[in-house]
Amino acid sequence: MPIIVGTARADRLEGSDTSDLITGNGGDDLIFGGRGNDQLVGGAGDDTLRGGNGNDYLKGGTGNDILYGGNGYDRFIFEQGAKAQDWVKDFQHDVDKIDLSDIDANSNRAGNQAFNWIGYQAFTGHAGEARVYQGGDNSYIAMDFNGDARADMTIAFDNHPVIGLYDMIL
Repeated sequence: MPIIVGTARADRLEGSDTSDLITGNGGDDLIFGGRGNDQLVGGAGDDTLRGGNGNDYLKGGTGNDILYGGNGYDRFIFEQGAKAQDWVKDFQHDVDKIDLSDIDANSNRAGNQAFNWIGYQAFTGHAGEARVYQGGDNSYIAMDFNGDARADMTIAFDNHPVIGLYDMIL
């Protein structure tokens, strides 16, 4: 698998027709996976990741990232500490996956707890809840880490995709 690594500056990184591992590092990067089953990691900065054809893994990092999976069964991976709002532009219900398993859902307990998916319900004041809601032309996943019934992290999705438990890796 070819490995491509960016710099601390804004980079334009392009993969090959095979499966690639591409890491942007710092800066506002533009990363293209191309064909193949690619692993794209943005890092710091406001990055744009485009998976292309293939079953891709996309992990934006800590900035305001824009993620396009492209064709295939894609996994959008999110991590703890991503205070910015990421946008998933082409989520496919029952095809792609939203992976929240790297995030500790409950900041009140030691360790790494999984989220409790509550669907379209409002937060109930329990730490570790993840929910979906719609606003305008978009859908959103909101997560409450500390039980204050407010979103501590939000992910936006274009064009009102249906998002259910089947689409999630908690």
